[in-house]
Amino acid sequence: MSRGLSMKCRKRGIAYFFSGLLLLLLALLSFYFLASSPLHPGDEYAQIRDYGSEPADSPSDTLRVITFNIGWLSGMSNNRAVDRPCALFESNLQTAIEVITELRPDVILFQEMDFGSHRSCRMMQLDSLARACGYPYAAMAVNWDDRYVPFPYWPPRVHFGSVYSGLAVLSRYPILSNKRVLHRATLPRPFYWKAFYLQRLFQDAEILWGSDTLRLINVHLEAYDRGTREKQARELLDYISDPERHPQLIAGDFNAFRKDSRSQEGEKTVQMFLENGYRNSCEEGDSSSAQFTFPSEAPAYRIDYILSDRSRLRVIDCRVVTEMRTVSDHLPVFARFVRAKQRALTP
Repeated sequence: MSRGLSMKCRKRGIAYFFSGLLLLLLALLSFYFLASSPLHPGDEYAQIRDYGSEPADSPSDTLRVITFNIGWLSGMSNNRAVDRPCALFESNLQTAIEVITELRPDVILFQEMDFGSHRSCRMMQLDSLARACGYPYAAMAVNWDDRYVPFPYWPPRVHFGSVYSGLAVLSRYPILSNKRVLHRATLPRPFYWKAFYLQRLFQDAEILWGSDTLRLINVHLEAYDRGTREKQARELLDYISDPERHPQLIAGDFNAFRKDSRSQEGEKTVQMFLENGYRNSCEEGDSSSAQFTFPSEAPAYRIDYILSDRSRLRVIDCRVVTEMRTVSDHLPVFARFVRAKQRALTP
């Protein structure tokens, strides 16, 4: 082969290489923009839903509340690279229905609930629970809407795919308002990583409880960075410092380990609320395993809380709902309240 022909072949090879590289780059960019694009319009991200069921005849003087990171009904498989049969979600849904029906909470605050995601067999979990348990009202606050989430990373068959998920409230009493408030503090990660990650936010809802308006905040704070989590807690405290936004209840997945339950050293997230007029509904000084909520198969940490305004609500009792077993990787917390100057008349 002549020197000229060899040079020509080499140039052609280089041209093919860079053409292939350009096509690969275009394919990756196309995947990035398409996969990270939402499937639903933004005006659907904060909905109040009415299921037409009969509301409670008259509000009880006792308020029953549950907070539950339901982990999209995936049990202990949450975030693991495993195949999940639809039977898993149906079975966990049935267990959740049975436990909720037995406890009869007036209000339930959910985190990590799917509203028709690929990863949970397209089940609209909020509707399923509301109708099966007879709740007339619900409110959604979407924090994850991606066309395709490539996680867990390998193998591709276990990718989450399309995800539509977030926080939710079920109520026996009318829901007057529902807002989703984005946190400004976000996890320090590259933009392309954040594009496929959920938005951290809290849900601000008002419920008509007799002649009173019950204001509650549903939270799901950052799990993977303590500094970000503490900043989000501070943002929330700043938000509720306005008297018109002052809630009676702040509940959810705080992702924070306190010193009384094998805490991360120096964690301040929950303590901030306790120093600002809120009470941990389950005894603050109780460090026993009975108060641990995570992981559900062998609880070792308390990261899920119901915090109540000391001046307006009095705690009757509070406990971790162990009978929920491994419906989620979290266990729910159940508490009963009366107004601060009122005695409970019903069990």
